[in-house]
Amino acid sequence: MTEIQPMKAEEDLLQELAKQITQKTGLIILCKQEITAERGKLVPFQVKVSGNNNDPALYLAWTKPAEPDSMTLKLLEVLALEMYKDLVSQTWMNPAQELWTWERLMEKGVKEQWDKAEFTRRASLYQLPILEPGFPAYVQCTPWHPKVQQVLSNLYPHAQVSWCYEQGLLLWIPIQALSLSDHRLKAQGEEIIQEVYSLLADELGVSTVVLIGEPAQNNLWEGYLEVKALAKLHARFFAGAPGLTSWKTGFSALYSTLQKSTAEQYIEKLLGVLSDELLETLIEFLEHDLSISDTAKALFIHRNTLTYRIDRITELTGHNPRQLTGAVYFFLAIWLKKHMRY
Repeated sequence: MTEIQPMKAEEDLLQELAKQITQKTGLIILCKQEITAERGKLVPFQVKVSGNNNDPALYLAWTKPAEPDSMTLKLLEVLALEMYKDLVSQTWMNPAQELWTWERLMEKGVKEQWDKAEFTRRASLYQLPILEPGFPAYVQCTPWHPKVQQVLSNLYPHAQVSWCYEQGLLLWIPIQALSLSDHRLKAQGEEIIQEVYSLLADELGVSTVVLIGEPAQNNLWEGYLEVKALAKLHARFFAGAPGLTSWKTGFSALYSTLQKSTAEQYIEKLLGVLSDELLETLIEFLEHDLSISDTAKALFIHRNTLTYRIDRITELTGHNPRQLTGAVYFFLAIWLKKHMRY
């Protein structure tokens, strides 16, 4: 279960919890092992907050001759847990305590590995402001520079979240206009990559990777998970590019879980039998949309020579690049050979 760490002293919470359970059930509940003749035998039970040995422990003063049955103890544990959560929540909502922010919530959520439901529940509990429609953006720098956050805060003064994490910076950048078309929104996301990359290179002299998730509203946790996944895809398939957006992952998302041996076998089967000359011809043919004339011009060879080479490729591999199915097979093999990095 999710660990709850109260900001109030645990002993005070337990005393209040024991008092409330006693009032609601009529049973004598204690927060310490206080044994007196009047109270009888103490039967311990835990409020199972996190499932470890450090969970709050309460004691039931059992005055009857027989031991309490397991169902009674279980019901008390469930009741105590719900009441404990309420007490902790009231403590967190105390205006005198430190206010919660999206950044602080992200810190705690990542540390405790929350899921979307828990993150949403906590955001509602702490009454955090609703995020405007925007882009989740994660900026990685090599080497990391302590002024990255300051520079980007000046570039995006209206960013609603600015959270440093693992030598990177997570931003929630508001969308400039709510009426933008889907195409324009994506163009705006691409522009963010270029302006951040250029600014940090000019101002701080650092190499930057900018990862942009799908535009959304009030969906910070999913945005964070999305840009983290983009970081892995970028490192594996797009190393050297200034950034990556969620809508430009292409085949990388499909092949991100592909085993190295499987990819190597596929590449070898399709391309391993081709000479360097035939492989170059095949690449040019695909890049020129299967056009004989355009490919021949690009390679500075006669059309008949190109036709001969394509026939040779078909003979060696069993796939005809002039047909759609064959072209797709070869395109995937060449893409894997070019982009798969292990």
